[in-house]
Amino acid sequence: MGKVWLSILALILEIAGIAALLTDINSVGKLSIFLLGNTLACMTFSVVLWQLMPQRYRYPLKQSAFFLFIIQFFIPLIGSIGLGTGLILALHLPRSRSRQLWNETDDPALPYRPSEVSSQPLYSQGGLAQVLHEAGSIEKRIRAVMATKQMKNRDAVAILQQALKDTSDDVRLLAYAMLDEKEKIITERIKQTQRALTQAKTDDRQNAILIQQKLLAGHYWEMAYLGLAQGGVRTHFLTQARNHCEAVLAQTEDAASLRLLGRINLETHQPEAAKKAFSEAIEQGLPRLQALPYLAEIAWLQGDFYHIRELLTELSSNSQPIHPTLYGVIDYWLQT
Repeated sequence: MGKVWLSILALILEIAGIAALLTDINSVGKLSIFLLGNTLACMTFSVVLWQLMPQRYRYPLKQSAFFLFIIQFFIPLIGSIGLGTGLILALHLPRSRSRQLWNETDDPALPYRPSEVSSQPLYSQGGLAQVLHEAGSIEKRIRAVMATKQMKNRDAVAILQQALKDTSDDVRLLAYAMLDEKEKIITERIKQTQRALTQAKTDDRQNAILIQQKLLAGHYWEMAYLGLAQGGVRTHFLTQARNHCEAVLAQTEDAASLRLLGRINLETHQPEAAKKAFSEAIEQGLPRLQALPYLAEIAWLQGDFYHIRELLTELSSNSQPIHPTLYGVIDYWLQT
């Protein structure tokens, strides 16, 4: 039997049940006839509604059929009309979908994005410095300070130190807090390594002593290299880094420690000592490519400009990748 005929039959049964309530028979008879008509009508119309339902809502069969029946049974006639109307409208008036596949939005001035999106920072040091120097909006300058979280530490420190001179208290305080956080992290590392070194000396573990001294040299160097220390404090950190490097080298010829000692000597304006340290590091196994930029800097400080060309030519002819900041230097010296 078709859906239309089943719907008509359900309607007749429902009307018959309601009409029984208007007759002159006794109350028990009226109620019995009404319940029978209502029950049969609900069952019949539930079959119709079940067939109209989308496939994914029809099962499990018992639950879906019970739901359709119970709504109609306790709300006679109106429940059937409501369910039928709802299903018909849902089938013939589906939710509209936009044909536009994307929305265009303006580029934000300084977007807040995860810091691991790319190996390259979203904004250069010069770009953020320009924002801090020229932007009239305090909000933009605060965003520039926040954007340093996506930069390498040394570049970020330079921007944050510039922000300390800002006219706005909010910008200065934010920059100070971020610099203080970076300094506290390295300071805590130094303290932990010093405690480990003390324990290693107490236990007379030579390998552990060497490892902790290497770590301490690196931590002290990092504090000075990032620019977190200035003036006499910076000199102190460089001295501490040198002392720990020399303590390591007094016991073993370590290429990494020799390389670090060479960089410390460069920072303290001792090019000849730096050249010696880098040469020894290469002899101990340091890849020559890692030392070439520093050797070129030493040649510049010593005025040996012809040797600079030789070193940069060797650097550019190497098949291994080099730091992007060196491309401009290489182009200048090899084209002039």
